[in-house]
Amino acid sequence: LGFPRSNLSLLYFCGGLGSLLLLQGSAHLLDRGHGRLVLGGLSVFLLFGIAFGFVWTGFASPFISFVLFMAMSTGRNSVTTAIISKMPAPHDRAAFMSFQGTVANLSMGLAGAFSSLFLGRSSGGALIGMNQLGLASGLCVVVAFVVMVKWVFPKDQFERLVLQASPDAGPQLQHPKLQQEAAN
Repeated sequence: LGFPRSNLSLLYFCGGLGSLLLLQGSAHLLDRGHGRLVLGGLSVFLLFGIAFGFVWTGFASPFISFVLFMAMSTGRNSVTTAIISKMPAPHDRAAFMSFQGTVANLSMGLAGAFSSLFLGRSSGGALIGMNQLGLASGLCVVVAFVVMVKWVFPKDQFERLVLQASPDAGPQLQHPKLQQEAAN
């Protein structure tokens, strides 16, 4: 990344702080029924973080790129988990989420192993292959978004699932789609 090793703790601190702030804002929008907007926006900004932090370095500050990458990854994972947790019936939810966590952890392990195919060291000891890995990661972000919106959720049920993900009943009852359904 071209960022001094002595300042890596600052990089991770700011990424964590950005993640906390982003989670607050994205949860608020998710509770208001803007699931597609939140998931799409986080995916787009994550792509920017990957593109300008790992693929085309030098166009943006490594600090901003990494914080953007870290915060958007956290946001996408949390929003996706909140939405997916509403798929099974309430009595099956704990088992489903346990299985989902296991699949996610196995996927991360496989992704780490797969990443090693791209990465190497130059004769001078520099890390090489990050741009190809970044492109592969960006492709995975796009595929995950398409799968989430097109196939995991039928279009007419996507916003309903997002609204039901909120523990606060207030915004659910005020949302026009749910008011219209309740009136019918």
